[in-house]
Amino acid sequence: MEVVTGDPELRQRLQTVAFWAAAESEGLTWRSREFGEAADGAFPALSPFPEPGRLVVRRLYLPIGEPWPWDWVALWWRRRRRKRQAEQGVAGDR
Repeated sequence: MEVVTGDPELRQRLQTVAFWAAAESEGLTWRSREFGEAADGAFPALSPFPEPGRLVVRRLYLPIGEPWPWDWVALWWRRRRRKRQAEQGVAGDR
């Protein structure tokens, strides 16, 4: 865990189990740095600190939307290619 706040009081509180026990009820939001999406329902584990500097969090799942039309085309192509490769593998064994 890397603490990036400049507030010394918050920095100290972040290292306590009491802070993480109340984090969910306080409205703490877990957000992906890469995608900017919030992980709804994420919460710290019952023992959030298995070792110093490491925080265990559960349910850090990001929502996934429906596939775009070109995703369906790519999936269809992959299935077709795998089927052909499997057929050629079986035929090549004879």
